[in-house]
Amino acid sequence: MTAHTLLTSLHVLLITGVFWSMPALARPTLPFGIRVPSARSTDPALLAVRRRFQRRVLLAGGLAMLVLLLAIPAGATVPGWALAALGIADLVLYLLASRGVRGIKRGAGWYEGLRQAVTTDTTLRTDPVPFPLRWLIPALLLVAGTAALGVWRYPALPPTLLEMGTLGADPAHRTPTSTWSAFLPVLTQAGATLVTASLTLLILRARPELDAERPADSARRFRVYLSGVSRLLLFTVTCLNLALLVAACVVWELLSPGAPAIVLIAASVILAVGAWVLFMIRVGELGGRLPGSASGEADPDASADSGLVQRDDDRHWFLGGMVYVNRRDPALLVHRRVGVYWTLNLGHPGAWTILALIVVVAGTLGWLSAAGVITLPVRG
Repeated sequence: MTAHTLLTSLHVLLITGVFWSMPALARPTLPFGIRVPSARSTDPALLAVRRRFQRRVLLAGGLAMLVLLLAIPAGATVPGWALAALGIADLVLYLLASRGVRGIKRGAGWYEGLRQAVTTDTTLRTDPVPFPLRWLIPALLLVAGTAALGVWRYPALPPTLLEMGTLGADPAHRTPTSTWSAFLPVLTQAGATLVTASLTLLILRARPELDAERPADSARRFRVYLSGVSRLLLFTVTCLNLALLVAACVVWELLSPGAPAIVLIAASVILAVGAWVLFMIRVGELGGRLPGSASGEADPDASADSGLVQRDDDRHWFLGGMVYVNRRDPALLVHRRVGVYWTLNLGHPGAWTILALIVVVAGTLGWLSAAGVITLPVRG
């Protein structure tokens, strides 16, 4: 089995594992991105949809592995678009399951006669979760260290450099040495750190996602969740900066391209991904897997039942809880119904301004690259 085949197999297992685990890690009241009352979260019809989805995901992954194994004796290489096709197939299965849950909910009238409400916690504004500055320091030190190393190495660089994105996989593919090409790893580190720190600040000030059925408990869970996510974001950019330091050493010919560099970069990626997986298992979406109340403390929501349920706002969510559009909602950034992600409210004018800026920046970089002014990193 070649390294390419092994890597492709790992990608198939990763894609299949991520989609298979999505229903298990989702909030009980948001199966496949559809809002349901907590009393219906274990309804047999929902469990049947979940089991059917997971079986189909395993079947799709099994077929992908079969194609991969059949290609080995023939010496064929599975193209990259095949992995994209598997991801698209699993996404279609997810959307079909989401539509099934929506149909079950509407057909049974689960929200008929229920008192719907929303809740908020003003202490998240008066006493917000603090920005974890100490977790940002390692990322900044890596940027500074890489920059200092680059300044020291720059006068002795050869006339041409290896492409950062290839890690020397194609030694013949080199780019002329310039300030841009030499310090591209440092610029990437600085940009990633700035974007991640800014995103963390925005997330810490974004609208909280609380449950009207258990307002106090959900607020406590959200605080723990938000604190963990902010730290993980900064830890992730630290791992990214470490990987970019290794890539810079390859570009500057301080480290030979090949297995050692790839192993170091892979270790950084595995460290970051492992931290997120552990967080999702222990904390869950919005703290959904945390204990109901802190040790030794009474449950503040247990003394009285308000009879309220979280408002059904499915009409504002699309693609199984991944896209949010609500012109009446002043929030620009909202937590997605799927995964540990925030998304833009596409009903907010600011969201389209941000998207337009991204398109302009990407288009400008593409034009400069095509004109030969700069050289963008490529995937090897």
